[in-house]
Amino acid sequence: MNIFKAYIKGFLNSVRLYRMIFILYTINFVVAILLAISFFNSLHLSVGHSLERETILKQFDFSFFVDISNQSLDVFINIFCQIQWFVLIYWLLSVFVTGGVFQTIVDAKFNITTFLIASLRNFIKFFGINILSLVFHILIIAIIYPAFYYISVALSSYFTSENSYYIMAATAMFIHLFFFLIILMINDYAKFFVFTNRSNNIFKGVIYAIRFIFYNFLKTYSLLLFLILPSGILIGSYFLLAGDLYMTTILNIILMFLIQQIFIFLKIGFKVWRFSSHKLMNNFLY
Repeated sequence: MNIFKAYIKGFLNSVRLYRMIFILYTINFVVAILLAISFFNSLHLSVGHSLERETILKQFDFSFFVDISNQSLDVFINIFCQIQWFVLIYWLLSVFVTGGVFQTIVDAKFNITTFLIASLRNFIKFFGINILSLVFHILIIAIIYPAFYYISVALSSYFTSENSYYIMAATAMFIHLFFFLIILMINDYAKFFVFTNRSNNIFKGVIYAIRFIFYNFLKTYSLLLFLILPSGILIGSYFLLAGDLYMTTILNIILMFLIQQIFIFLKIGFKVWRFSSHKLMNNFLY
C-alpha cells in the first residue's frame, strides 16, 4: 500500500540524513542554552540567595511563582517577556530551516550551501503558510470551545455529575486534535506544492493541499497517525522517566540532561521523517 511505502521509505530517508538532523539539533541546543541562561539569570535576580531555588528543583511549586509575581512583578514580567522572544526566535528559525530540509529530502543528500539557499528562498512563502495555518487553528478554537460551552450550559440540567462536564471537555479536545492534525497536513502539503512548483502563490498551495488531503483523506490521515505514533510513545516515555527523577543530585541532573537531549534529537528526526513521508505520499497520489 502507498501508506506503508511512504511510511517505511520516509523513515529510511530520514536515517540517511543524519548529518542534517544533527545540524538541526545543534541549532535547537544553542537556542535552548540561550533561553536557559536568560531564564536562570532572571530567576537568580528575583530569588537572590533564597533556598527556594533548591526547593523548586525538587518539585514544581506553583506558589513559588506566585510569590515572585507578588514580590517582584517587574522581574516576573521580564522573565516571561524573554521567554516569548525566544519562542518567537525559535519559531522563525524552525520556519527558516524547513526550506533547507525540503531541499535535502529532494536531493537525498545534505549540502550546507544548498540547504541555506533553499532556506532563504522559501522563508517568506513558508512563513505565510504558517500564518495561514495559525489563523485556521485560531478559527477552529474559536468555534469548537464556545460551541461546547454553550452546549454544556444548555444540557446542564440533564447532567447528573461532574463526569458529564469532563466528557464534554474531552470530546471538545478530541475534535480539536482531529482538526489540528488536518491543519498540520495542510501546512506540510501546501509547503511541498509551493516548493516543488517554485510558486509564490501560497493561497494556491493551501487550496491544493486541502483538495489533495480530502480527495485522499483516509490515506493521508492514516499516514499522519502512523507518523505521530512514535512521537506519542516518545513523549509518554519521557514523562514516565522524568517523573521518577528529581534534580537534587549532580548524577540526576546529568542523567535528565542526557534524556532531554536524546528526546530533542529524536523529535527532530521524527519531524524530518514526517516531511519525507508526506513528500512520498504526495508523489504517489499526485
